[in-house]
Amino acid sequence: MIEERAVGRIDEGPQARFSRRGSAPCPTEPVDRFARPRPAYPHHRDPRRRLPARQREDRIGAQRIADQAQTGFRGVVAAALIAKLADSSNVSGLDIAPADDDPAFLGLAHFEALAMTLKALLDKSRFATRKDLVRIDETIEATLPEMGEYSGVNVADIVGRADAMVAEFDVAKSAVLASVGADALLGQLSGITDVLPQAAWPAQVFAIDARGADPGMRDGRAAEAVTALQPILDAISAAVHADPPLEADQVVATDAQRAHHAIDRLRRLFGKDFPVLPRFSIAAYATEFNASLAEQGALTVTDPWRINGWLTQIGRVREGTDRLTAVLSAHEALCAPLASGDMKVVQFPHRSGQVWAALPQAWIEKEGTAFDPKDVPEELRDYLAARPGTPYRNIQRAAPSLSIVLYAPGVQAIEAEQTIAAFVCDDWPEFIPDPFQTAAIGFHFDAPGARPPQTILLALPPQVAQEAWSFDDAVDVIHEAFDLAKLRGVRPRDLGGGLGAVLPGNFLPHTYTDDLPSVRMLELMREARKKMLSTEAREVTLTLGKV
Repeated sequence: MIEERAVGRIDEGPQARFSRRGSAPCPTEPVDRFARPRPAYPHHRDPRRRLPARQREDRIGAQRIADQAQTGFRGVVAAALIAKLADSSNVSGLDIAPADDDPAFLGLAHFEALAMTLKALLDKSRFATRKDLVRIDETIEATLPEMGEYSGVNVADIVGRADAMVAEFDVAKSAVLASVGADALLGQLSGITDVLPQAAWPAQVFAIDARGADPGMRDGRAAEAVTALQPILDAISAAVHADPPLEADQVVATDAQRAHHAIDRLRRLFGKDFPVLPRFSIAAYATEFNASLAEQGALTVTDPWRINGWLTQIGRVREGTDRLTAVLSAHEALCAPLASGDMKVVQFPHRSGQVWAALPQAWIEKEGTAFDPKDVPEELRDYLAARPGTPYRNIQRAAPSLSIVLYAPGVQAIEAEQTIAAFVCDDWPEFIPDPFQTAAIGFHFDAPGARPPQTILLALPPQVAQEAWSFDDAVDVIHEAFDLAKLRGVRPRDLGGGLGAVLPGNFLPHTYTDDLPSVRMLELMREARKKMLSTEAREVTLTLGKV
């Protein structure tokens, strides 16, 4: 049995904090430019791309404009862009370009598609620890601290990260409770939406600028909102400042409990689904891990792209792997293609010159290799002895106990005490059948003798006045049918992800000649209009969409 795992990107060194901007560069390098706002117009030019905002008669704030955005992400973009304006009182809406003029930068539509696909992956993934990257050896584990499910995690680091975020929350909490006036309070609240989203705001906050409210009492309503916010912020503060829970007879928290509590504190601040990746080390396993990592040529039979092909195939039957391939495909479609060697394989136990278990070469013995009677089951010895030269490989010795596929660009080796972070996309056990052992059952079944054809390929001549078919024409039609079948082989769940937002709606072939079959859209539109005008005046319902 082989345990296979698909592990997301491994990052080395300290993790950086990124601020959200309106457009994303590709490749990911720190930049200061973003999607440039187009001039604001009072009308809707494209309702799918426009971020609308309503103008109040008395005043309008940046936060109120951003609140009208279609998504939370677009609200952040709108607030950031409006904040750059010297005077936002005459802004009625923002038209943000869906695509950037510079191909090195992603526009809003493409960035949203990439972000949606990445979110789908992170929502279903889990953080990795040492036990996810190595085959557990009890001898080595006896020399290491017992960490439970947090094996190898750097406890001081994850606790320090939680403490830093709690300290920032304390500062923000004090600023909110000390706010005087409506503008100051709304400004402070808009800066902590990651911790306290608008859905968690009490009704008193929304009453500050409620329709029909007295503008002269605006600051008074803000004071009531501060009073209502205090118990909410106090509850969060009590949770993030609490000590790790202990057992009945426990005096001091273990390292595993401290790590678990630190992650809980971060998720209490940013949400229960907030992805937290603790840093960990692989310790004494580094020698065997790096030995396998260094033999990518032998593992992939000198073709590292076979890993990418395997991922695509496994993604058809494994949802976790499919989400990883969707992110990689989105990155290649919108940013840049993967480089050779970005995907890597590590197998345990490591054997020099071994082939990756997912390839057929791993289970085939070289021609002419004599079998070892000690490796052959008793029921096969006579069979192989009667057929000299038959290649036989003991799959029990050839099969690894753990095979890991890594997305780790630029990683050549990992030091024993080096801290890394990763997430696990998918894992599963797999049984490898012996090619010489029959694992099947037989039963009698009367198949129907007369069956209609399941598929018919109707071929049209490539030329209208063609007198006869040629063999090459028939072959070309079959090849074209296969190519079109692949183009149409898009599953509904492929369109439900982020890439579906940037794909065209429907493709209908259209030509102005009679050489090829086509759908004449203009004629259909003219006939539909003529039919509508010829009928009596009545209510007509039209279905709007894109073609």
